[in-house]
Amino acid sequence: MRNQKGKIIAALRGVMLWVVVDLREKSDSFGKWNSVLLSETQRNILVVPRGFAHGCLSLTDNAEVVAFADNYYHEECGTGIIWNDPALNINWGLNGATPIISERHHGYDSWNNFVKKYVGLPNA
Repeated sequence: MRNQKGKIIAALRGVMLWVVVDLREKSDSFGKWNSVLLSETQRNILVVPRGFAHGCLSLTDNAEVVAFADNYYHEECGTGIIWNDPALNINWGLNGATPIISERHHGYDSWNNFVKKYVGLPNA
């Protein structure tokens, strides 16, 4: 994928579940995901290297996050994978609850379409 960026993410307020998905086609963990809880009380951070997608679920009202990136934002990279894609089978811990999803995020691709469009492109 072009114009990748690594990020460092921390919760300033509240608690958030952050999920990362490996986009590195030649990796043994390609298409696999992991998650971590970030919270203001734990004061922990998440480092998301280049080659990984990430997303979050706020578990508290009025959660605030800070993120530092190692590259500028590029419009062509403003895409993602639909949060509930069955191919990834991410456990968001919703227990039947329906999350509030932005219109933009509702339009994200399935995992399979995302891989066809973006994975394997050289990083420029």
